[in-house]
Amino acid sequence: MWCITAIESEGEKEAAYDKRDHASKIETDMDCALDTMFDLSKRLSLLPLNDIPLKVEFNLEGKTDSEKVFLSSSMRELWFVAHHALHHQASK
Repeated sequence: MWCITAIESEGEKEAAYDKRDHASKIETDMDCALDTMFDLSKRLSLLPLNDIPLKVEFNLEGKTDSEKVFLSSSMRELWFVAHHALHHQASK
């Protein structure tokens, strides 16, 4: 969701993988997960089709204050999120 929120935001587009919510209700509550999926589907359908530049922050070293910022794009990040979700689903 953070990726879509970054794309929807005004001004400079920036997202941080390591600063997203972990162990949220979406991971344990089926109704919450379904509601979130329907919301995401709606929000995705409203996104512009053109590729939007993004800055993406990663912590590559596992240490505090070692974040690196990379240039990316909305389409690349949405593809990555889809791929990552499949990766997690396949491990179950």
